[in-house]
Amino acid sequence: LRRQRQMCIRDRHFQSIFPPIELCGDNAAMIAMVGLEKFKLKEFDNLDHLCEHFLIYKKDEAIATARVRKKSDQLFKIERVAVLVKYRKLKVGSLLINQIINHYIKINKKSSIMLHSQVEVQEFYKSLNFIPYGDRFLEDGILHIAMRHLN
Repeated sequence: LRRQRQMCIRDRHFQSIFPPIELCGDNAAMIAMVGLEKFKLKEFDNLDHLCEHFLIYKKDEAIATARVRKKSDQLFKIERVAVLVKYRKLKVGSLLINQIINHYIKINKKSSIMLHSQVEVQEFYKSLNFIPYGDRFLEDGILHIAMRHLN
């Protein structure tokens, strides 16, 4: 199926980017990989130019990524957080989020940080001092909850 799709895309003179097969069962890893490829090609969505981007590398491999969008003078939203599976139990996600929080608090002590967490991983963000607020909602077909950081 993968080979057929690549041939079909090539016949139409498009470029295809497929994550390695070992990442295809992991949504966050696929997002990170596609994000990295888009970054290399300088392809961004209509919000990327409004965001600061954060990457964690191990040698030459991007292992974690997130972006932050300024919502108002003191409100920042963390978006598109992704950590490769093999690094999740090594606290790389915690390191990434804490570095982002520290970055914005250093700029302005009154900064507020928020995000939309997938419901299934909200405990991770709770462990980093985020609290949920509001009702659950669908975002890109996945159940989410809004959360804000307690400074």
